[in-house]
Amino acid sequence: MSKKANKSESEPQQSQVQVIAPEQIFVAANAARQDVSKADAALALLSQYIQAVEAAGAKPAEHFVKLRRELRELKLKG
Repeated sequence: MSKKANKSESEPQQSQVQVIAPEQIFVAANAARQDVSKADAALALLSQYIQAVEAAGAKPAEHFVKLRRELRELKLKG
């Protein structure tokens, strides 16, 4: 019975999907431009979005790739 309980406890974790709206990425990127300490959070959000797009079999839009490059540079400077 404990095996069933463990299985049912792990199932909700596997089915949870966080939807990231592009607007969230732009807000985070603008915040990072104002305060470099926020670049890590913006970069993490953007990376999750790009990974989700690629996992769906699509290619991320070029402006997201450029934004990721910009955030990485901000992070290195900061």
